[in-house]
Amino acid sequence: MKRIYIASLLSVAILLPHDSSGMQIGVSVLAGKTDHRQYREPMGIGLLFYKPLSSKLSTVLELSHRRFEKIYFGEKVSQNIATSISPETVNNQSFSHAATIWIRSNVISLGNSVMAVAAGAGPIALDGKITGQSTNNEVSYRRITKITVNIAIGVESLIPRSVSTSLSCYLRYQHLSSSVRILARPDPFLQAITGYEIRLGLSHIF
Repeated sequence: MKRIYIASLLSVAILLPHDSSGMQIGVSVLAGKTDHRQYREPMGIGLLFYKPLSSKLSTVLELSHRRFEKIYFGEKVSQNIATSISPETVNNQSFSHAATIWIRSNVISLGNSVMAVAAGAGPIALDGKITGQSTNNEVSYRRITKITVNIAIGVESLIPRSVSTSLSCYLRYQHLSSSVRILARPDPFLQAITGYEIRLGLSHIF
């Protein structure tokens, strides 16, 4: 987790303009749906830093946090992986931190609005705990790391009577890789995960 924070801070330093003029920062709320049995549709929040490359092209650093709870059947909950126990219904409480670098391109201008497409990638780290509802056994997992690959399309529009504050709505497809680094067992998200997510945002140019 610390490595993700350090990489994020370095990315912010690189992406932000060297002078204060033209700095654009945004906030967002996230909601999604995935194809994974244990990974529920996550809700989250995000912080975005923009850096223009040209009149139509820009880079965006997105730092996001997601949290969810999912009850499902089929997990063996024990601190000792050699213990012979039966699968049971569990409550999985999880949260994640992600840093995604996007390349965004404006495609169509519609008055005070633009339609844009974007592609992005970056690491995501998951932490949480699994609690067995029958045995009350509890096992924590830490630093389950995956790589996300994303494609998005959306619309950004200036709010009325403003030349520097805009609203945005993006629909994105996301793919979370199989776990690439596990420092503590178990890993309920070992396999790859795919899904869709809607991001509603508000940004301001300072």
